[in-house]
Amino acid sequence: MAADEVFVVDHGTGADHAAVGRLLSHGFAMNPGDVKPYLSLVGADNLRVIRDGADVVGTAALIPMGQYFGHRSVATTGVAGVAVAPHYQRQGVATALMRDLLRELAEAGMGLSTLYGSTLSLYRKVGYECAGARYVAELDAKTLGVDERGGILLPMDAAGETRVRALYGAHAPSFAGHLDRGEYIWTRLLHPWAGHTPHCVMATRDDGHVEGYVAYSKRSRPDDGHDIHVHDLFATSAWGYRRLWSFIAGLSTSLVRRVVLHTAPQDPARLVLPDAHFTVSLADAWMLRIANVEAAMAERGYPPRLAAELDLDVYDDVVDSNNGQWRLTVRSGRGTLRRGGTGALRTDMRGLAALYSGFSQPAGLAATGQLHGTPAALALAGSIFSGPQPWMREMF
Repeated sequence: MAADEVFVVDHGTGADHAAVGRLLSHGFAMNPGDVKPYLSLVGADNLRVIRDGADVVGTAALIPMGQYFGHRSVATTGVAGVAVAPHYQRQGVATALMRDLLRELAEAGMGLSTLYGSTLSLYRKVGYECAGARYVAELDAKTLGVDERGGILLPMDAAGETRVRALYGAHAPSFAGHLDRGEYIWTRLLHPWAGHTPHCVMATRDDGHVEGYVAYSKRSRPDDGHDIHVHDLFATSAWGYRRLWSFIAGLSTSLVRRVVLHTAPQDPARLVLPDAHFTVSLADAWMLRIANVEAAMAERGYPPRLAAELDLDVYDDVVDSNNGQWRLTVRSGRGTLRRGGTGALRTDMRGLAALYSGFSQPAGLAATGQLHGTPAALALAGSIFSGPQPWMREMF
């Protein structure tokens, strides 16, 4: 009998929270005192458990949000906190849980699902693929060589948080892969969480116009010093970025050993520096899964001057409704997907995810066997899904 038929997935109840807490503590070394706040932040409607009979043997959290591709927000469900009881590991529990979640999302019309996979093979088994990156830099802010003055630095209050969210929302669509953040993400960035107390400072011009903000926290080290962890750094101008870097440099007293920033090689926060000697290394590759192929293609943005039709032949062994031949029509930056076409470009869900995000070029996917098609079809796919390399700062 298949694992999908042995185990049962449901929303869980308050009576299950103790068992879920034990799974999270074991799977992620989560402090027991952090379990209740975490479950409260996730929300009862977004918790899932998988049972063997009455026993909770696995869990996952669903995080509603969006993700920007082609300058448009695509409805996305993040998956976090996937944990399985140690004595049930390697019995297909996590796979059964993920398959059930994906079918739920597809039926609800959710285009995408995004996650960070600690075990890539597990999530690849159900159709996720690496589709973007999260990088990390460790630096000595005292050596940045930035000394920007003027304007006003303001601590964030409730009104300031509204301005911060609006600033991010107005400009994040330009960055492929950035999240259209929901309450779960904003709370973790800007409010006390898991023993860390974030601080947020806004950089404003003399007229009060906000041009950037930085959210950070300080974390103790065994050598009696501390590190500054930058959770978010965003600005709308070179002045805004330089002013925030000057503020960070000012925080770097003799007690500060390093500044940790999640960034990317193409991050404007890095490019604005006059002589950025610090290195950027890959921290994580986040994974994407097309849950509902029609919704995903319709919500994404496309090159505005491109008029094209691409015939796809899609294979999905989890969500039956995604299977088959489709014709993607792109006009004026919008896409529609309809049944039909010749199936000139063949792919499974892993290949489609990496193509969709712009993370992998069609030629590279063809070389790894994840895309099959004529040179003309591959070239057309490259034009349709072209864009900057996708990345994000957040971990969820």
